[in-house]
Amino acid sequence: MNVWLFLCSVEVSILAAVSTDTFDSKLDEDWKNWKSQHGNQYTKDEESDRRMIWEDNMRYIEQHNLEHSLGKRTSKLGMNKFGDLTNEEFNKLMNGHRRIEAVNMTEIEADETDESSASKESHFELRTATVDWRREGLVTPVKNQGQCSSSWAFSATGSIEGQWAKRHGNLVSLSEQNLIDCGHKPRCSGYSAPHAFETVIQFQGINSAETYPYIGKEFTMMKIAMDM
Repeated sequence: MNVWLFLCSVEVSILAAVSTDTFDSKLDEDWKNWKSQHGNQYTKDEESDRRMIWEDNMRYIEQHNLEHSLGKRTSKLGMNKFGDLTNEEFNKLMNGHRRIEAVNMTEIEADETDESSASKESHFELRTATVDWRREGLVTPVKNQGQCSSSWAFSATGSIEGQWAKRHGNLVSLSEQNLIDCGHKPRCSGYSAPHAFETVIQFQGINSAETYPYIGKEFTMMKIAMDM
């Protein structure tokens, strides 16, 4: 029995050593800082798995940013609080948006074949043009919907925020929670941006995010008079 216990402990030690050797020691401090920044705590088993995923994501970010410095990419990446998730895990956790049926692309392609050369050139320029609305002061900072699947509400507030700022010169972060709570039936998922616009019209406005903060879940309460 003692021999068997000894052999088991040796095997566990070897596996632990092998697991440790798979990590990049140069990233030890970055890993600790990242966990501290986002308050992440793991069991021993979770720690190894999450560290490996995190390092894979770090390498991907470094490679992407290297290609950006060489002119091969138009954007840069950075590590965030989702860095210990795989793409599959992130999509399952965060991407709960229900797509509305898109316009039939074959109809668009058919229409384009009948366009004149000048019209085609004009449409090409329009499609390839870019505008950074952040520099125009029409976009609020990035928001986090959590696990509420309320992307429809964020799409709506983003659209209204930009139009409000363009017209009044005042960028105000609007309340997604207001839309979730004050629709036909309070809910996180199942609605779309057009539904949200209808709610804003019905109640003749929408609260700001400051007066009606986002809690990321369905919270049934008496409808509030909106301040805009």
